[in-house]
Amino acid sequence: SLGGLLEPLSLAAGIILEKFHRAPEPGLLVHGALQGLAETLAVPSPPVAPPAAAPEDAAPWVAREVLARAAAVAGRLPAPSEAAAWMSGMLTGMAASLGDRHSEYLAPAAFERHMEDARGRYAGVGLIFRPGETMDIAGVEPGSPADGLLLPGDRIAAIDGTPVASGWAESSGLRGPEGEDVVLSVSRPGAAQPMEVRLTRRIVETPQSFHRVLPGGIGYLHIHSFTAGGAAKDIEHLNALLEADVRGLILDLRFNPGGEMRSAAGLAGLFLSPGTRLFTLENR
Repeated sequence: SLGGLLEPLSLAAGIILEKFHRAPEPGLLVHGALQGLAETLAVPSPPVAPPAAAPEDAAPWVAREVLARAAAVAGRLPAPSEAAAWMSGMLTGMAASLGDRHSEYLAPAAFERHMEDARGRYAGVGLIFRPGETMDIAGVEPGSPADGLLLPGDRIAAIDGTPVASGWAESSGLRGPEGEDVVLSVSRPGAAQPMEVRLTRRIVETPQSFHRVLPGGIGYLHIHSFTAGGAAKDIEHLNALLEADVRGLILDLRFNPGGEMRSAAGLAGLFLSPGTRLFTLENR
C-alpha cells in the first residue's frame, strides 16, 4: 500500500515549495519524484508530462499525484519492506528536479554522517579522502586507528572484501560501531601486491584546524572543516601565529568539504571589513 507515504511526501513537498529560493513548479516535483523512483527500481523513466495546474494548496496535490502514478511507473505496488526505499527514491528525485547542486535529499544514514562531520566526532578509522572515483587517501588523522599504518597516496581497493565501486562516496563504509574491526585491501604506490590491513574502529576527534610556522617566518593554518564552535579554535591558532611574529599567512582549505555556515562566517570575519556581506538567505 502507498497510503502510508502520503503524509511524509506531502510534508517534504511543502518544505520545498515554501523554502526553496525560487518557487518550483509543482508538476516538476511530481515528475522528479517519479523519476527518482524509476532510478531506484531500475525501471524505465516515466514520460515527461506537461505541467498540470495545481491547486493553491499544492503540497498535498503533489503527494497525491506522485502516489497515483507510482504503481504504474514501478509496475506493481511496494512490499511493506520496500516502502522506505520507495520513499527515499521519490524524495531524492524530487530534490534533484530543482536543478540546484546545493540541494539534495539525505537519507537517515547519510544525514547522520553529515552531522558527525559537522560535530567533528565519529566512530571510524580516521582517513581523509580526495574526492573522486577512487578512494585515494589524502591524509590520516593523528592518533586515529589508521595512524602509522596507512599513508597519503594509498588507495583503498576493498572494504571487508567488497570491492570499492564508487570511490570517495563509499568512505562511509569505514564508519560503524565503536570497537568493531574493518578489513581493508590497500594498494600502495611502488608495492607489487595489495596489502590487507585490519583496523578497529574507535571514536575519532577531527581537529577543526591546526597551525605551524614554516621556514621564512610564514604562518600556516589548515582548516579541515567548519564545525560547530570551530571559529573560536581558529582564533586561538591565529593568535598563536601572531605571537610568533609571522611575516605572512597561508590559509589552507584543501579538501575542506564545508560545514557550519556560522563557523565559516566567523573565520571570514577575521579577514574582511566590518559590514561585508558573506551570504544572503532568501526565505519566502
